[in-house]
Amino acid sequence: MRGMKKTLLSPGWVTDKFILLMLAVFPLWTGFQGYANITFSKFLFFVAATGVWMLLVVIGAAVSGERPAVRGGSWAVLALAAAAFVSAAFSPYGADVLLGAGRYDGLVSLLLYCFIFLGVSAYGRHRPAYVWALAFSLTVCCAVSLLQLLGHDPLNLFPGDMDYFDHGIKYSAEFLGNIGNVDVFATLLTAAVPFLLGDYVCSGEKRDRWLLLPAAFGLFIAVESGVASAKAGLAAGFLLGALVLLQKKRLKRLGIAAIVVAATAALAMNVHFTQSGVVLGAAPAETGSQSETADSGTLYELNQILHGHLEDSYGSGRVGIWRQLLEVYPQRPVLGGGPGTVSDRVDIQYSRYVKETGKTLRTRVDNAHNEYLGYLMDEGALGLGAYLTLLALTLIRWIKGRKRRSAALGCGLAGYWVQSFFGIGLCLVLPVIWLLWGLQWSDNDEKRIV
Repeated sequence: MRGMKKTLLSPGWVTDKFILLMLAVFPLWTGFQGYANITFSKFLFFVAATGVWMLLVVIGAAVSGERPAVRGGSWAVLALAAAAFVSAAFSPYGADVLLGAGRYDGLVSLLLYCFIFLGVSAYGRHRPAYVWALAFSLTVCCAVSLLQLLGHDPLNLFPGDMDYFDHGIKYSAEFLGNIGNVDVFATLLTAAVPFLLGDYVCSGEKRDRWLLLPAAFGLFIAVESGVASAKAGLAAGFLLGALVLLQKKRLKRLGIAAIVVAATAALAMNVHFTQSGVVLGAAPAETGSQSETADSGTLYELNQILHGHLEDSYGSGRVGIWRQLLEVYPQRPVLGGGPGTVSDRVDIQYSRYVKETGKTLRTRVDNAHNEYLGYLMDEGALGLGAYLTLLALTLIRWIKGRKRRSAALGCGLAGYWVQSFFGIGLCLVLPVIWLLWGLQWSDNDEKRIV
């Protein structure tokens, strides 16, 4: 019994194995039905793994007497969980609040995110092994993405004879890597890449220079994906991370990291993947749904916004979605509509005729496409207030603890905070984000866990 108490019934030991599983394996799990059912497959993995871990932690804490530590961030998370409970209890949308009316973004997922934060912050200890676990899964995800950009389908994730380049022609969404939706994949990239670079800068160990390789690979895929929110999040993670981590003894490694980022970005901007092959140099002229003319695209939209013009179509239609959501928000301003009920409150649909196929592609919006607005709509002002409080407290903790190796976690979170302003925020990747967030609030003791 004494040996069992140190392992299977130790909350720290169980939490360590859960962290490794979620960082190294969860991002790679796709299920057995490809992109068609990847959200459900990852949801089941997430719920099963977290549920077993929760049970073992509770039993272990009771047997060993290891009471969880409660810190400032924990109170904010508990407030968020309470707001979600109250919002769900008073929601007019019934059972939809449990799993969510959209894509498993309801009360169950949100409460599990909260428990991950609380459990990891209480019993987790930031270890170098976690950095390498995430580096491994990121590398595999990017390798799969690269093969897809080259026209292959290594995991048979696309149905039939479709491939990556059929997005916008044969199907509406855009899928890449092991995560699924490319916008959700951007969430993982914007958190993982700055985190790996930050850990290299903070560690000072020679072996950690190898972290530059998966970080560069992730940056390359992020640029090639063309997701504007990924570029914004990465820029924020790099710049804020450099400012927070800036110390005399880290200047050399900061400089090397900057060179790697600049060189990788330059390479990515001069390599273009098309259905006919790889093109080097200037971006090729594209036709159909993938074209970006002088009167469209991100740069054009930014220029128009700076000149006071804001159209609903900007940001891939996000501006229009946000406007409609804000119109119905006053109906339930304090408690919101309940977790995962955006699609119950608005009916937003887009359709586009594709001349290449002669078919019309239709998409129904079931997400706020802005995580902050999502909390406001679902959990109301109370939920968003608790979430922003957690964010602010974490930012302060990150700045105060910038001399520690664990400060690298803040670089990844900073990237995520910016990207999530345009992000979807689903269980495809959010368990990893909340896990990293919990590690940021652990006591940062890197002692070995037996």
